[in-house]
Amino acid sequence: MKTISKTKISIGRHVEEIDCTGKFIVPGLFDAHIHLAAIDLSDVDRARGATDKILDNMLRHGITTVRDMGGNAPYLAQYKEDII
Repeated sequence: MKTISKTKISIGRHVEEIDCTGKFIVPGLFDAHIHLAAIDLSDVDRARGATDKILDNMLRHGITTVRDMGGNAPYLAQYKEDII
């Protein structure tokens, strides 16, 4: 049996350390069926604002990955480009 030594990690003063001993942790939730890009795109800036609010809300609730089930592909491609 191999023993792994604990590594000290420096945590900044604005970081809250949470003891998760004995808990199950997931890196993020996956919403595999959304229709994010099926909105009115006649005003792209307004649409981006609305989409940003939706994505921000999802992220705040633990959803880190989404799969759009049908919408404007170029609109979604721009979001993908912005992330990369």
